[in-house]
Amino acid sequence: MDDRERQLALEKERRKKIAACSIAAGLLVFIGSAYGDYVVFAHYPTIGLLQALTPALNGVAKGSADPRSAHVIFTSHHVAGLIFASAIVGVGSLAMIPPLRYLADAIRLRGKAQTTWKLFATIGGIVTAVFAVVVQVVAASRARDFVRVGDLGKHAVDHALSTSGGITLALPATLGQIMFAIGFGMISYLAMGVGLLKRLLGVLGTIAAVLFVIPVLQEFEPLPVLQIVWLISFGALLSERTSSALPPAWESGEAEPWLTQQQIREGREPGGSGRRERGSAAAVVPAPRLPGNQSPNSSKKRKKRR
Repeated sequence: MDDRERQLALEKERRKKIAACSIAAGLLVFIGSAYGDYVVFAHYPTIGLLQALTPALNGVAKGSADPRSAHVIFTSHHVAGLIFASAIVGVGSLAMIPPLRYLADAIRLRGKAQTTWKLFATIGGIVTAVFAVVVQVVAASRARDFVRVGDLGKHAVDHALSTSGGITLALPATLGQIMFAIGFGMISYLAMGVGLLKRLLGVLGTIAAVLFVIPVLQEFEPLPVLQIVWLISFGALLSERTSSALPPAWESGEAEPWLTQQQIREGREPGGSGRRERGSAAAVVPAPRLPGNQSPNSSKKRKKRR
């Protein structure tokens, strides 16, 4: 048994475990995000334009209490829920690492020797999971200090809302998130290129990675829906319990890229290289009929009409 056959046997042996890990990661990210957004933040106070302009409307240049203080007070009262939601999402991020590493190894076996994206997904996933909890703990600590001191002014609110803790936490957290998104997106793209993932799943993973690092788009997508769908779909594909069969590249161990739209069109043209599907019968073309020849049944039909 050569190295390729040994690697294929190892892939097949680990396939079910990786499938379960991928589905679990998707469910954990969904549960943590949904709990944080729709349970903990269900009664999050909103600050409208009228509330923000109330001191100025009353002739006060600078109000004694910043309207944003309601957000800090809310955080101090929901510390346990916020940390719990962040911890679940963090565990889900850690559970995403084995499926991505497994897919990266499969890509490398099929000719795409790129270990960089595997390292990006591993290191970025760990950093993202850790700092998701650390940032929330720092925010909770500052919110409690804010409530204990009782200063509701603008300076105190600004200090309490800077939950990143300055550059000490902001820089590694942002870099880790970017690394994780790049690793996630590139592994999905390369897996699609060698035929390990279908086009829809490969494109879905690439788009999910882009949404993961753009805060503006995250406002329109509170839950990482595409990321969750990709994880569960990938796990279902590896489990081989769905109607979709594994792409041929998983069994052959070779890169089998999908045909492009141009190649498909060329195969449909006359004289193209497209192959007729197995079991389909050839089209029967009727023989041409000469103008002078009449059908043997035509004379019988004329006799009957008389």
